[in-house]
Amino acid sequence: MVYNVVGQEFIYEGVTYRVGAEVVGTAASDYRGLNGFILEIRTDDDRETENETPDIHCYFDPPCLPSDIEDVERRFSALYGTEKKLDDITLDYVIMAPEEILVLKSPRKTLEIYILEEDWAANDDYGHSTEVYADYYEAKAKLNAKLENEMKNGCLADWMDSNEYQVDTDADSYEGWLDGWHSSSHYSVAITKMSLLLPNSVYGTLGREFIDLSRTEDFVNQIEGWDSVGALTDEQYKALIADKSIPERIHKALGMNDGYWESYWESVSEVAHTVVNEYIAQNTHTEAKSSDKKQVGGD
Repeated sequence: MVYNVVGQEFIYEGVTYRVGAEVVGTAASDYRGLNGFILEIRTDDDRETENETPDIHCYFDPPCLPSDIEDVERRFSALYGTEKKLDDITLDYVIMAPEEILVLKSPRKTLEIYILEEDWAANDDYGHSTEVYADYYEAKAKLNAKLENEMKNGCLADWMDSNEYQVDTDADSYEGWLDGWHSSSHYSVAITKMSLLLPNSVYGTLGREFIDLSRTEDFVNQIEGWDSVGALTDEQYKALIADKSIPERIHKALGMNDGYWESYWESVSEVAHTVVNEYIAQNTHTEAKSSDKKQVGGD
Protein backbone atom coordinates (compact mmCIF):
# COMPACT_ATOMS: atom_id res chain seq x y z
CA MET A 1 0.00 0.00 0.00
CA VAL A 2 1.12 3.55 -0.69
CA TYR A 3 0.53 6.38 1.80
CA ASN A 4 1.19 9.72 0.11
CA VAL A 5 -1.53 12.05 1.39
CA VAL A 6 -0.51 14.42 4.17
CA GLY A 7 -1.95 13.13 7.44
CA GLN A 8 -2.14 9.46 6.45
CA GLU A 9 -0.61 7.24 9.13
CA PHE A 10 1.05 3.84 9.29
CA ILE A 11 1.93 2.15 12.58
CA TYR A 12 5.01 -0.05 12.71
CA GLU A 13 6.27 -1.69 15.93
CA GLY A 14 4.30 0.76 18.04
CA VAL A 15 5.54 3.89 16.26
CA THR A 16 3.20 6.04 14.18
CA TYR A 17 4.69 7.27 10.91
CA ARG A 18 2.58 10.05 9.36
CA VAL A 19 2.97 11.57 5.92
CA GLY A 20 4.20 15.13 6.51
CA ALA A 21 5.59 14.36 9.98
CA GLU A 22 8.88 15.96 10.96
CA VAL A 23 11.78 13.52 11.37
CA VAL A 24 15.49 13.45 12.11
CA GLY A 25 18.02 10.89 10.95
CA THR A 26 19.25 8.53 13.68
CA ALA A 27 22.71 7.13 14.35
CA ALA A 28 21.75 4.06 12.29
CA SER A 29 21.51 6.19 9.14
CA ASP A 30 23.96 7.89 6.80
CA TYR A 31 21.62 10.89 7.17
CA ARG A 32 22.03 11.02 10.94
CA GLY A 33 21.38 14.40 12.49
CA LEU A 34 19.59 15.83 9.42
CA ASN A 35 16.09 17.26 9.82
CA GLY A 36 13.35 16.48 7.33
CA PHE A 37 9.82 15.19 6.86
CA ILE A 38 8.04 12.11 5.51
CA LEU A 39 6.96 12.34 1.87
CA GLU A 40 5.55 8.85 1.39
CA ILE A 41 5.27 5.43 3.02
CA ARG A 42 5.24 2.20 1.01
CA THR A 43 4.45 -1.25 2.40
CA ASP A 44 4.20 -4.84 1.15
CA ASP A 45 4.40 -5.22 -2.66
CA ASP A 46 4.54 -1.45 -3.20
CA ARG A 47 7.99 -1.21 -1.61
CA GLU A 48 10.85 -0.21 -3.87
CA THR A 49 13.41 -2.09 -1.77
CA GLU A 50 13.65 -5.73 -0.74
CA ASN A 51 13.58 -4.83 2.95
CA GLU A 52 11.08 -6.54 5.22
CA THR A 53 10.35 -3.17 6.84
CA PRO A 54 8.26 -0.43 5.19
CA ASP A 55 9.96 2.04 2.85
CA ILE A 56 9.68 5.54 4.31
CA HIS A 57 10.48 8.19 1.71
CA CYS A 58 11.85 11.36 3.27
CA TYR A 59 13.00 14.83 2.32
CA PHE A 60 15.93 16.21 4.32
CA ASP A 61 16.92 19.84 4.77
CA PRO A 62 20.57 20.59 4.00
CA PRO A 63 22.57 21.32 7.18
CA CYS A 64 23.52 24.90 7.99
CA LEU A 65 26.41 24.62 10.46
CA PRO A 66 29.80 24.41 8.69
CA SER A 67 30.83 21.50 10.91
CA ASP A 68 27.65 19.57 9.99
CA ILE A 69 28.20 20.24 6.28
CA GLU A 70 31.78 18.96 6.54
CA ASP A 71 30.60 15.89 8.44
CA VAL A 72 27.96 15.01 5.83
CA GLU A 73 30.36 15.57 2.94
CA ARG A 74 33.04 13.44 4.61
CA ARG A 75 30.57 10.67 5.40
CA PHE A 76 29.16 10.42 1.87
CA SER A 77 32.58 10.76 0.27
CA ALA A 78 33.68 7.69 2.24
CA LEU A 79 30.42 5.90 1.39
CA TYR A 80 30.78 6.39 -2.38
CA GLY A 81 34.57 6.30 -2.56
CA THR A 82 34.76 9.69 -4.29
CA GLU A 83 34.66 13.29 -3.12
CA LYS A 84 31.12 14.50 -2.51
CA LYS A 85 29.99 18.08 -1.90
CA LEU A 86 26.65 18.94 -0.32
CA ASP A 87 25.09 19.66 -3.73
CA ASP A 88 26.06 16.15 -4.86
CA ILE A 89 24.16 14.43 -2.06
CA THR A 90 20.55 13.32 -2.58
CA LEU A 91 18.32 14.88 0.05
CA ASP A 92 14.94 15.24 -1.62
CA TYR A 93 13.63 11.65 -2.00
CA VAL A 94 15.49 9.29 0.30
CA ILE A 95 14.20 5.84 1.20
CA MET A 96 14.67 5.21 4.92
CA ALA A 97 14.03 2.21 7.15
CA PRO A 98 12.05 2.83 10.38
CA GLU A 99 15.13 2.49 12.59
CA GLU A 100 16.91 5.18 10.56
CA ILE A 101 14.55 8.02 11.51
CA LEU A 102 13.07 9.45 14.67
CA VAL A 103 9.62 10.96 14.33
CA LEU A 104 9.51 14.30 16.11
CA LYS A 105 6.46 15.69 17.89
CA SER A 106 5.00 12.20 18.11
CA PRO A 107 3.47 10.89 21.36
CA ARG A 108 6.11 10.51 24.04
CA LYS A 109 6.36 8.37 27.14
CA THR A 110 7.43 10.33 30.19
CA LEU A 111 10.07 8.91 32.51
CA GLU A 112 10.89 10.60 35.79
CA ILE A 113 14.64 10.85 36.26
CA TYR A 114 16.76 12.06 39.16
CA ILE A 115 19.92 14.03 38.51
CA LEU A 116 22.55 13.82 41.25
CA GLU A 117 25.04 16.66 41.09
CA GLU A 118 28.18 17.35 43.09
CA ASP A 119 30.09 20.61 43.09
CA TRP A 120 33.19 21.37 45.10
CA ALA A 121 36.08 23.73 45.64
CA ALA A 122 38.69 22.79 48.23
CA ASN A 123 42.45 22.98 48.57
CA ASP A 124 42.79 24.49 45.08
CA ASP A 125 40.79 21.60 43.59
CA TYR A 126 37.60 22.44 41.72
CA GLY A 127 35.12 20.11 40.10
CA HIS A 128 31.56 19.16 39.17
CA SER A 129 29.99 15.78 38.52
CA THR A 130 26.57 14.66 37.28
CA GLU A 131 24.91 11.25 37.51
CA VAL A 132 21.43 10.33 36.26
CA TYR A 133 19.15 7.75 37.90
CA ALA A 134 15.70 6.41 37.01
CA ASP A 135 15.00 5.49 40.64
CA TYR A 136 14.79 8.15 43.37
CA TYR A 137 15.92 5.86 46.19
CA GLU A 138 19.00 4.78 44.26
CA ALA A 139 19.90 8.43 43.73
CA LYS A 140 19.27 9.19 47.41
CA ALA A 141 21.45 6.27 48.51
CA LYS A 142 24.30 7.56 46.31
CA LEU A 143 23.84 11.09 47.72
CA ASN A 144 24.12 9.74 51.26
CA ALA A 145 27.23 7.72 50.36
CA LYS A 146 28.95 10.73 48.78
CA LEU A 147 28.06 13.00 51.69
CA GLU A 148 29.20 10.46 54.28
CA ASN A 149 32.52 10.11 52.52
CA GLU A 150 33.07 13.89 52.48
CA MET A 151 32.11 14.19 56.16
CA LYS A 152 34.52 11.42 57.18
CA ASN A 153 37.38 11.70 54.74
CA GLY A 154 36.94 14.80 52.59
CA CYS A 155 36.85 18.55 52.81
CA LEU A 156 33.80 18.67 55.09
CA ALA A 157 35.74 16.72 57.72
CA ASP A 158 38.26 19.58 57.74
CA TRP A 159 35.65 22.34 57.94
CA MET A 160 32.80 21.13 60.13
CA ASP A 161 34.45 22.06 63.45
CA SER A 162 35.28 25.56 62.23
CA ASN A 163 33.30 28.58 63.48
CA GLU A 164 33.17 29.75 59.87
CA TYR A 165 31.36 26.60 58.68
CA GLN A 166 27.90 27.25 57.18
CA VAL A 167 25.27 24.75 56.07
CA ASP A 168 22.20 24.86 53.83
CA THR A 169 20.31 21.56 53.57
CA ASP A 170 16.95 19.93 52.90
CA ALA A 171 15.67 16.40 52.14
CA ASP A 172 17.47 16.17 48.79
CA SER A 173 20.46 18.48 49.09
CA TYR A 174 23.36 19.50 51.29
CA GLU A 175 25.78 22.37 50.91
CA GLY A 176 28.58 23.26 53.29
CA TRP A 177 31.08 26.12 52.96
CA LEU A 178 33.38 28.40 54.89
CA ASP A 179 31.81 31.79 55.44
CA GLY A 180 33.55 34.42 53.37
CA TRP A 181 35.38 31.79 51.31
CA HIS A 182 32.53 30.18 49.39
CA SER A 183 34.16 30.41 45.95
CA SER A 184 37.24 28.51 47.10
CA SER A 185 35.88 26.38 49.97
CA HIS A 186 32.51 24.74 49.37
CA TYR A 187 30.95 21.33 48.77
CA SER A 188 27.41 20.61 47.60
CA VAL A 189 25.47 17.53 46.58
CA ALA A 190 21.83 17.59 45.45
CA ILE A 191 19.11 15.63 43.66
CA THR A 192 16.95 17.33 41.03
CA LYS A 193 13.84 15.63 39.64
CA MET A 194 13.17 16.06 35.92
CA SER A 195 10.96 14.51 33.24
CA LEU A 196 12.57 12.72 30.31
CA LEU A 197 10.45 12.45 27.16
CA LEU A 198 11.06 9.14 25.42
CA PRO A 199 9.96 8.60 21.81
CA ASN A 200 8.00 5.40 21.28
CA SER A 201 10.91 3.90 19.36
CA VAL A 202 13.19 4.17 22.40
CA TYR A 203 10.43 3.01 24.73
CA GLY A 204 9.89 0.01 22.44
CA THR A 205 13.60 -0.80 22.51
CA LEU A 206 13.57 -0.80 26.30
CA GLY A 207 10.52 -3.05 26.28
CA ARG A 208 12.14 -5.51 23.90
CA GLU A 209 15.29 -5.59 26.02
CA PHE A 210 13.17 -6.38 29.09
CA ILE A 211 11.38 -9.17 27.21
CA ASP A 212 14.75 -10.57 26.06
CA LEU A 213 16.00 -10.51 29.66
CA SER A 214 12.86 -12.30 30.87
CA ARG A 215 13.20 -14.98 28.21
CA THR A 216 16.84 -15.57 29.10
CA GLU A 217 15.86 -15.91 32.78
CA ASP A 218 13.15 -18.43 31.83
CA PHE A 219 15.73 -20.34 29.78
CA VAL A 220 18.10 -20.48 32.76
CA ASN A 221 15.31 -21.63 35.11
CA GLN A 222 14.45 -24.37 32.63
CA ILE A 223 17.94 -25.85 32.30
CA GLU A 224 19.53 -25.31 35.70
CA GLY A 225 18.47 -28.71 37.05
CA TRP A 226 19.46 -30.73 34.01
CA ASP A 227 22.19 -33.35 34.53
CA SER A 228 23.77 -32.54 31.16
CA VAL A 229 24.12 -28.90 32.16
CA GLY A 230 25.64 -29.91 35.49
CA ALA A 231 28.49 -31.55 33.60
CA LEU A 232 29.61 -28.20 32.19
CA THR A 233 32.42 -26.21 33.78
CA ASP A 234 31.58 -22.85 35.33
CA GLU A 235 33.15 -21.10 32.36
CA GLN A 236 31.16 -23.17 29.88
CA TYR A 237 27.93 -22.58 31.80
CA LYS A 238 28.49 -18.81 31.88
CA ALA A 239 29.10 -18.83 28.13
CA LEU A 240 25.92 -20.87 27.60
CA ILE A 241 23.55 -18.55 29.48
CA ALA A 242 25.23 -15.49 27.95
CA ASP A 243 24.37 -16.64 24.41
CA LYS A 244 22.71 -13.59 22.84
CA SER A 245 20.74 -15.73 20.37
CA ILE A 246 18.55 -17.30 23.09
CA PRO A 247 15.78 -14.63 23.24
CA GLU A 248 15.42 -14.52 19.44
CA ARG A 249 15.30 -18.33 19.22
CA ILE A 250 12.50 -18.40 21.80
CA HIS A 251 10.71 -15.64 19.87
CA LYS A 252 10.92 -17.63 16.62
CA ALA A 253 9.78 -20.82 18.36
CA LEU A 254 6.74 -18.98 19.72
CA GLY A 255 6.02 -17.65 16.26
CA MET A 256 5.75 -21.23 14.95
CA ASN A 257 3.74 -22.49 17.94
CA ASP A 258 0.12 -22.48 16.76
CA GLY A 259 -1.16 -23.65 20.14
CA TYR A 260 0.51 -20.71 21.88
CA TRP A 261 -1.06 -18.15 19.51
CA GLU A 262 -4.48 -19.83 19.66
CA SER A 263 -4.40 -19.53 23.45
CA TYR A 264 -3.15 -15.95 23.19
CA TRP A 265 -5.92 -14.79 20.85
CA GLU A 266 -8.56 -16.70 22.83
CA SER A 267 -7.42 -14.80 25.92
CA VAL A 268 -7.47 -11.47 24.03
CA SER A 269 -10.97 -12.21 22.75
CA GLU A 270 -12.21 -13.20 26.22
CA VAL A 271 -10.86 -10.02 27.80
CA ALA A 272 -12.14 -7.90 24.88
CA HIS A 273 -15.71 -9.21 25.24
CA THR A 274 -15.65 -8.69 29.00
CA VAL A 275 -14.31 -5.14 28.81
CA VAL A 276 -16.62 -4.09 25.94
CA ASN A 277 -19.67 -5.50 27.72
CA GLU A 278 -18.72 -3.71 30.94
CA TYR A 279 -18.20 -0.46 29.02
CA ILE A 280 -21.55 -0.76 27.21
CA ALA A 281 -23.40 -1.62 30.44
CA GLN A 282 -21.80 1.32 32.25
CA ASN A 283 -22.68 3.79 29.50
CA THR A 284 -26.22 2.41 29.16
CA HIS A 285 -26.71 2.91 32.90
CA THR A 286 -25.32 6.46 32.71
CA GLU A 287 -27.57 7.35 29.76
CA ALA A 288 -30.60 5.93 31.57
CA LYS A 289 -29.91 8.05 34.66
CA SER A 290 -29.43 11.13 32.48
CA SER A 291 -32.75 10.46 30.73
CA ASP A 292 -34.56 10.05 34.06
CA LYS A 293 -33.21 13.42 35.27
CA LYS A 294 -34.42 15.16 32.11
CA GLN A 295 -37.90 13.69 32.54
CA VAL A 296 -38.07 14.81 36.16
CA GLY A 297 -36.91 18.28 35.14
CA GLY A 298 -39.56 18.40 32.39
CA ASP A 299 -42.33 17.56 34.87
